[in-house]
Amino acid sequence: MVANPHPGGLHPDLQTLYDNIDFKNRVCFLTGQRSADSLLNAAKELKAIRHIIDELKS
Repeated sequence: MVANPHPGGLHPDLQTLYDNIDFKNRVCFLTGQRSADSLLNAAKELKAIRHIIDELKS
């Protein structure tokens, strides 16, 4: 899941998710100063690379 930055810190939906899970030590939220666009572009590149590798394997 990719969430856009939220001015109040952790996005309220993610806070609700965290509050409702049983094993809180099994989830991690990464935050930073990168814009959401660059994060989405990096995710797209990773998906494309994985697709190319899968194509080469088959």
